[in-house]
Amino acid sequence: MWSMFGALLAVDSRDHKANSQWPKFKFLGAWGALPKEAKLSSYAEHACREFEFLLMKQDREIFQEVCLPILKSKLATSLTFLDSWMLAAADMWSSNPTPTSAFEQLYLQWHTPQQYRTLNSLERVLLAACTPGGAASSAAALYRLAADMKAVIKERGRGDVARQRKRLETALTAGEDAVDHVPAAAEA
Repeated sequence: MWSMFGALLAVDSRDHKANSQWPKFKFLGAWGALPKEAKLSSYAEHACREFEFLLMKQDREIFQEVCLPILKSKLATSLTFLDSWMLAAADMWSSNPTPTSAFEQLYLQWHTPQQYRTLNSLERVLLAACTPGGAASSAAALYRLAADMKAVIKERGRGDVARQRKRLETALTAGEDAVDHVPAAAEA
């Protein structure tokens, strides 16, 4: 995985002027070769949930030493889905694992329409893997998720481009506040 980051980050930055953030994460390409002090310093500078997830998957030692205590110290009400998922996954590593119940609780908490809508694509895939009933249920949930995503992409199709163009034109001519008031008929 680290070699993938290395390849991505080695791309000539002149080709990717729109994303000036790439150079900041160049250290990820050499993560496996970094000394522990450099890893800790890089984590301190760039700490975020996505980085913690990456460390959970690729550098369990740093994750358990640094990230896990931070996650465990958070109030239950401030835990995001990804925080909760990482805690449930870390439970599997403990001497008395109860991953099934932890993942089932996570599923029950986040599968409601209100909560599900707040999840990004990665979180939806992780939630589908938490489906009670074992691997077959998880596979079925992932299949439904893929079908739902395909339907959304197909639904957006060309009509979405025209609608977005109309919204942009309205914003440019009438001001930002007017975009929310564009009638549906005018968007089509």
